[in-house]
Amino acid sequence: MIYKEIKSQCKRFNLKNYIAIIFMLPFIIGSIRYILHKHHWFVDFEALSCAGASVSYKLSPYTQPVSCANAQPTIFVYPPAVANFLSLIQTHFGLTLEIAAYGFMFFGIIFYILRRLIRPDEYLSLRAPFYGEIPGSALPSGNISIFLHGLIFLQTVYFGARPILLVPIIVLATIIKPTFAVYFGLFLFINHPIRQRLFLICLGLTCTSIYFLQFDLFDHATFITWQLAAHNSAFFADHGNSFLGLPFIEQIKSLGLLLFLYSIFVIIILSAGLTISELCLNDQVKKYQLGITVCLLLYPRLMSYDLLTLPFGLAVALGCFKQFGRFRDIHVAPIIQLVCGIFIIIGGRAGERLLFDFYCMLILSLAAFAIYIKYQGESPLQESNSIGIISLSL
Repeated sequence: MIYKEIKSQCKRFNLKNYIAIIFMLPFIIGSIRYILHKHHWFVDFEALSCAGASVSYKLSPYTQPVSCANAQPTIFVYPPAVANFLSLIQTHFGLTLEIAAYGFMFFGIIFYILRRLIRPDEYLSLRAPFYGEIPGSALPSGNISIFLHGLIFLQTVYFGARPILLVPIIVLATIIKPTFAVYFGLFLFINHPIRQRLFLICLGLTCTSIYFLQFDLFDHATFITWQLAAHNSAFFADHGNSFLGLPFIEQIKSLGLLLFLYSIFVIIILSAGLTISELCLNDQVKKYQLGITVCLLLYPRLMSYDLLTLPFGLAVALGCFKQFGRFRDIHVAPIIQLVCGIFIIIGGRAGERLLFDFYCMLILSLAAFAIYIKYQGESPLQESNSIGIISLSL
């Protein structure tokens, strides 16, 4: 279905729009390779499913190694509530229905996001350079993070006018994976008084805290086991390509120092994102897209499969600048494409980390530009037809 959608979009593209397909090639080729080589799919979801099966047999979901028929699960590092829920589904509806339901929702969300990514609108040339880091292994992994990122994105698209409806989705995502707590920062990007924004954040954090406090209080032994599993996964497995993956951060052993440095990182990136949002954007949909991108940059252990919704906000941030001195926005798209293209060619962990550093520097630079222009007494930066000029220039 994705292939047919890309093919239909290509028919409407002119030459300049094929740049999006070029940057999408790593994802397309990687996905086709997984299909042709008959790799085992959904190993990350099988970790959850097999944990549910373990609970059904009165076993701990954290027992290793996992014995699960016809499966190759990765390690289960989620709270036991996830395994308990899937155990309930398997008991009442069966394993086949559980897998089919998840697969249907997973691919439905992926299809929707990919369709929006390649849509030939005025932002396509600005989004395109950020496609190259999306791996072909994203779909076969079936990782629930992809599902949760996409679910939050869809929630902002269809129910963004009522941000209170975002609270249960983000709370649920944070219970499943506590690192999704960064998404509470998304409420700072809504067009509401600061008091209402802070109320939504406090409401979400309170609901999440209640769950984990009762978890610790009523099942302390399992709570400690889960914490150990999550800690080993975050600090002794793959550190990802964001904050925890920074070279100097990897050497830090003190949790206190790590939290202190992370807090500084959060303040800097979040402040830059909010500066762009407040000075440059009026449309709530675009504020959400920028907010999601900022939250992803704050995600402490960002993996390549987490990046499907990242390009939207970066494109919005780039598209809202008319001019900075003699550096006109007509030059933005080719330069961004060149830089990202170089890092993608470098590839591997080095290329992924360079891209993450570049994304952060891009947000910081655009925030500095916004402040500079505002300080010069010019009108607040607004989105304009300059995006069309960027597209025509390619």
